[in-house]
Amino acid sequence: MNADIALPLSLKKAARNPGDRRVLTDELIANLRDTICSGQLRAGSRVTVNELRHRFGVSRTPLRKALRMLAIEGLVIMLPGRSTVVAPPGRQRVDELIPILGALERLAGELAWARIDHSGVKHLRLLHQRCVESFRGKDVSSYMDADAAMRRVIFEFASNRKLSDIYHLLQAQLRLPVASGTSLPGWSNVLQEQDRVLRALEMRNASMCGLVTRRYMRHRAAILQALVSADLGGQGIRRAGREAHLKRGRSDRRPS
Repeated sequence: MNADIALPLSLKKAARNPGDRRVLTDELIANLRDTICSGQLRAGSRVTVNELRHRFGVSRTPLRKALRMLAIEGLVIMLPGRSTVVAPPGRQRVDELIPILGALERLAGELAWARIDHSGVKHLRLLHQRCVESFRGKDVSSYMDADAAMRRVIFEFASNRKLSDIYHLLQAQLRLPVASGTSLPGWSNVLQEQDRVLRALEMRNASMCGLVTRRYMRHRAAILQALVSADLGGQGIRRAGREAHLKRGRSDRRPS
């Protein structure tokens, strides 16, 4: 886990006060939930109790209690061997969120079209080139980073704080897993439509921009579906489970 998690003052006080264990556990649950929903911990990533324990300055017991509560909420999966990973979102939630996110992105694109300047389009073109290079190198993680950076630019030029807030709140609920693998379905189609969107922006053609953006979003939705599918999103979870099982087996075989 690489992201820094800020430790609230109330949690520090609770950690020093053995008589306030309930407050401590509640604070841990709230902070871990925010960390997951904000995307700092992504689906399939491993939750390391020792690292969290040192980061929060608390013992293992309240952390395990907090993780058990998050497991009940469906945010984490507790595997054999005391290993815990961030759970992917349910299929129903994914199916509900993707079209809403697509509609919000199209709206942001329409708003940005009227405001974006030459430097903004140039920045998008450079990010698009990074997407192309990632495709050629079969680097899914790098592609997802560049694609996310393009959306940030578009939302910035859309200049609608409420739209951005709603989008990021829903995007966090999608809980995209850490990108893995060497290919994505329809990857080349997404890049082609991405290039057409940029050309429409460069030509200041609103109707063309709207048309190609809708096509682009359809192809991109297929990629998001693949990223959160059991086959791709669950690889990290299954791998973590196998590693925990093997580690426990080796420990059981050691002579006492």
